[in-house]
This record gives sequence, C-alpha cells and structure tokens, in this order.
Amino acid sequence: MKVVIVHNIIAPYRIPLFNRLAASPGIDLTVLFMAESEANRRWDTGRLMQGIRFPCEILRGAHLRWGETTLHLNPGLISKLGSLQPDVVIVTSMSAATAMALAYRRFGGYRLVSWWAGTALTEARIGALKRPWRSILIPRMDAFLCYSRAATTYVQQTHFSPDRIYNVGNVTFDVGEFHRRVELARPRASEWRSQMGLQDAHVVLSVGQLVPRKNHRGLLEGFSRLQNRLGHAALVIVGEGPLRSELERLASDRRLRRVIFTGHVQPDELPLYYAAAELFVDLTLRDHWSQVVGEAMAAGLPALVSSADHASELIEDGVSGFVVDPADVEGVSSLAFGLFTGGREAKSVGAAGLEAVRQRDVRYTLRVFLDCLARLGTQDGLAPAPEVHG
Repeated sequence: MKVVIVHNIIAPYRIPLFNRLAASPGIDLTVLFMAESEANRRWDTGRLMQGIRFPCEILRGAHLRWGETTLHLNPGLISKLGSLQPDVVIVTSMSAATAMALAYRRFGGYRLVSWWAGTALTEARIGALKRPWRSILIPRMDAFLCYSRAATTYVQQTHFSPDRIYNVGNVTFDVGEFHRRVELARPRASEWRSQMGLQDAHVVLSVGQLVPRKNHRGLLEGFSRLQNRLGHAALVIVGEGPLRSELERLASDRRLRRVIFTGHVQPDELPLYYAAAELFVDLTLRDHWSQVVGEAMAAGLPALVSSADHASELIEDGVSGFVVDPADVEGVSSLAFGLFTGGREAKSVGAAGLEAVRQRDVRYTLRVFLDCLARLGTQDGLAPAPEVHG
C-alpha cells in the first residue's frame, strides 16, 4: 500500500512514528513537508534530518503567518501526488493542502484521511473564513485519525460515520527510550542544578512557547504563592517566544527568586531539564495536545496538567497525575506544595504517570494508524493490506 503523509513541517516528535510506519510490512511511505520549519519554531532541522529513516521531500511554496497560525501554499503538491500515485493520503488538520488533495482525489483515486486535532473548544475560535471550509471538507474525508476523545466527539457531532473515526492520541515518541535518556542525563542535571544554585531547591518545570495561550503569567502567579510557603522552591521555564521580556519583568517585579528562563532548547537537550526537575506544570488556556505532557510523564515526573489541554486525557486524576483548572492558581500552588512536602505520594504519582503514557506511546499510535490503513485497504480491495502489529 502506497501511503503519502502531508505534514506541515519537520517536527522532532513525529519522526519516530514516521520511521516505524515506513518500516511496517506492506507500507510504502512518503512524507511531504509543506515547509522545513515555521517562524515560531527553532529546531535544528539539520540535526533532525539525521534521524529520518523514511522517504521525504520539502515542497516549495509560499508561507503566510498571522498570530500563531501559518498558511502553507504548495501548488506543487498536486503534481507530486500525481507522480507518487498513492493509495492513501493522510493530511494534517483542514489545511490548504487538504483542499488540494481533495480536489485531485477524483483523478488520483486515493483514499483521503484527516489527522485531526480540532475540538469544540478550539473550533469555536476559528475565523469566519475557515468555517465554510470545514463544512465542505469534513464530510468528504474517508476517515479521521483524531488526537483526543474531545476531537473524536467533535467529528461525530458533524454526523461523520463513527466507524471511520479513530482515536489515535498524540504520543508519537518511544516512551521507554525517552525515559532512558532522562536517566542518563541525571549526572549532568545534578551538575547543572549546582551551577544554577538549585542543589537544595524543589524545582518546578514548564516547557513550551512563551505565547499568551500557554498562560505563563498564571504560572508565575502560582509559583509566587508556592514560594511564599516554600522558600526554596525554584521555577525553570524552558522555551522562547514574544512574551519572554514581559515575563522576565513580571518575575522581577514580583521579586520572585530562583526563576530561570532557559530560552529555546533543542530536543536532544530536553532530557537534562526533565532530569533536573521534581514537578511538571502545564497551565495552558487552550491546547489540542501538548507533546511535553507526555514527555514529562515519560520522565517520571508528577504532572499538573491544565484541563484545557487534551493531553490531560493521559491522566487518571490523583493517580497518574493531576488535572487542574488553569485559572485556579491558588489550588495549583497548594497541590504543588503538598507534593513537595509529601515525598512518597509524588514518587508514586510519577511512577503511575510513566506507566500510563507507556501504554499510549508510539507503538499504540502506530497500531491505530495501521488499523485505519488496513480497513481502508480492505474496502478498496488493495492487496496486501498492511499487517497490524505492535
């Protein structure tokens, strides 16, 4: 079965899935990237390309950005689909590429699958220009691979056939391998803590772009309350973005101690910071599914995850992590204080979180992809259908 995935950019957290999919029996995979990167991403794509084990190509095109959204226009996509002659095309979200792939489908004869993240919460915020596109494109898909239960529910509410909707999650890395890298980083993390004056500190970690929806202002407010109760608490904020200067001023104005802004960190350096922390906090106001939540759980950290982040579906509240109201900074700080002073509970939550995310890692995601492809192959009479395995 010839499969083409049309993806926006080269992303480190997708490479493990694409490598495994390309190595699956019966699958001939090509990945077409609409751009090498985007303005809000600072990944070293040269380093990322070294880990790619699947055929891929970066398409030429124009890239228009407003706010946190980038529109990729790649007119060469249609000719590329014509030359590849795929059986199945998987497109991310409802992009311009989705419309182009749909327009060419009658000539290409392939099945068209949407890798979909939108929920009632996020779709309520889309502009008036996008809504008509949704109503045109959604009913014409052959299947949906949905990030979350909330995304699955949204697609079902459009009256799309439930037996063609797959809840795939969004953990696309090897949890065991990531945990191993965190463990290997612990000696360096201990050195780093000493260098930063954090050897006796209880370290809270946040990882994400410094943009409004990530709610770092709420994070700093919650940390201020925590530090009032636990003077040797520290906060490490990994990430870069337009709000960095404002957030640094806010931390200074509030006279917060031991707040460290690392700036952007390349993916292969992230295990160091997970190893240096004792608690992970995500207070986003809106997210389809933050990859960093899965990473924090894979590191064995107890995670406090916003109810507005659909990655919270990984968590059994109070057992494998905690689902929190991002506006309740007092409740979040109290919960963090209890974990830092409870000791044993934090370790058991972290261990349960590791096991929970291990059950939903890239192997699970791969199985759902292959199940979807196998069923599409059976419907089309393609031979052989791909083997569904772990």
